[in-house]
Amino acid sequence: MKKTAIWILTAALGAALWASPAQAGNVALYGSYWDTEDTGENIGGGARLGLMSVGSLEFEARVSFYEEATDDLFDRILDGEDPRTGNGIQVTPVELGVRFNLGRPIGFRPYIGAGASYYVLDADTGDVDDEGGYYGLFGFELGDQSGLRFFAEAMYRTVEATVEFDRDDFPDITIDEDQFDIDLGGVAINAGVTWSW
Repeated sequence: MKKTAIWILTAALGAALWASPAQAGNVALYGSYWDTEDTGENIGGGARLGLMSVGSLEFEARVSFYEEATDDLFDRILDGEDPRTGNGIQVTPVELGVRFNLGRPIGFRPYIGAGASYYVLDADTGDVDDEGGYYGLFGFELGDQSGLRFFAEAMYRTVEATVEFDRDDFPDITIDEDQFDIDLGGVAINAGVTWSW
């Protein structure tokens, strides 16, 4: 079900890009490093779409994907090794926000921004519900006003989730708790290219 939701959200973002390229203004692809409070370092990537610009303000949508968090996350609840492979958690932030572009749209242009996030979460072991959160960011673009530009940004996300376990699924493992909370808040560094028109 969650993978279906991810595909629907990604398809909607792509449809918005192809349906109204004149209003979009820019599209970006990026790689991402995200260091969260409880799951440690995560590597992923994503896409960003400029939805509308009003002066120096730009409204945008983005979707990112992080495949696996560290297996140490589940040491807090499983006493011993899980006989099944994969103890990770997949995180797909879908975000809508606004950024304020500082300076002229040529050469080096810094920006700041903030927005709301919807996190599609899926754990290899246990159940976890999707959650909402927020983010703030600052970054810069480098290049001409239109065409291919390079960008890099740092963003801080805040979100918490709860992983629940069914003891019947682990007959040979001692489970200390039925559920535990995880803090996915942390700094992400994104870098990539954006195409503006």
